Amino acid sequence: MKMTAFSRLAEDEPFQQNFKHITRKTEDIIRERIMAKILIADDDPILVELVRFRLEGAGHQVCEAADGQKAIEAVKTERPDLIVLDSMMPLLSGREVLLYLQKNTATKDIPVIMLTARSGESDIVSAIRSGASDYLTKPFIPQELLVRIEKLVAPVT
Repeated sequence: MKMTAFSRLAEDEPFQQNFKHITRKTEDIIRERIMAKILIADDDPILVELVRFRLEGAGHQVCEAADGQKAIEAVKTERPDLIVLDSMMPLLSGREVLLYLQKNTATKDIPVIMLTARSGESDIVSAIRSGASDYLTKPFIPQELLVRIEKLVAPVT
């Protein structure tokens, strides 16, 4: 069998140790890239898929809920780091979900970005007063949503 440069390196003890170190470093970087668990609460499956694709591509873990009641259940079971919340959903509205989150000490500090078609001044002010951390109207720029999310979930240094 002919010895190539790589096969000689593969048998070299210092190379193997260095390779293991590089592999561990890569695994650490991948683990760090999973930056946050984000709940997307919206009844539009196409929008949910678009947001999921963008967030997972940035390293976030994503869970979803198609109505307000499922959003509250997901908050209890998934313990998200941030919630992207639509205003107009079946069963419970986004505002009702916000009020629930704010009344509970375990959930009141979870950042919430409203992502909704409601663009009226009273809608925006009401959401912010009810506890939303940020407000974005549809149609929206996916990269802008990602930047706003990363700003809210960035670790404090």
